[in-house]
Amino acid sequence: MDANQHQFVAISTLKNKEEIIIGTAGLSVHGNHRTRHSGSIGIMIHKDYQNQGVGTALLDAVIDVADNWLMLVRLELTVFEDNEHAIHLYERFGFEKEGLKRLAAIRNGKYANEYLMARINSALYPL
Repeated sequence: MDANQHQFVAISTLKNKEEIIIGTAGLSVHGNHRTRHSGSIGIMIHKDYQNQGVGTALLDAVIDVADNWLMLVRLELTVFEDNEHAIHLYERFGFEKEGLKRLAAIRNGKYANEYLMARINSALYPL
């Protein structure tokens, strides 16, 4: 990883005191000088731990770094169009749908659409 890559993990402790990774989030700051004010987010939560606040905690950590340390104006991500729980989470954090990428990825042997979503840090760039 380089200075433009930031990785966060969520860990749970099992009854036997073993720690396991239950989620991860990454933030990649765009390296091009013209888009250096932007970053892309990727987030994954183990299916057994979804809808328990793990995604909220990871996204909160990513946005804190993006807003308060890296001074990023724009954060963007993609999400499958039928992933209503994730879309709701992103909207709670100020992300808005900007477009639909048709047939953007393969999932379960079929092509699937993805939304492109973005969040503008209005404290740094008032709209």
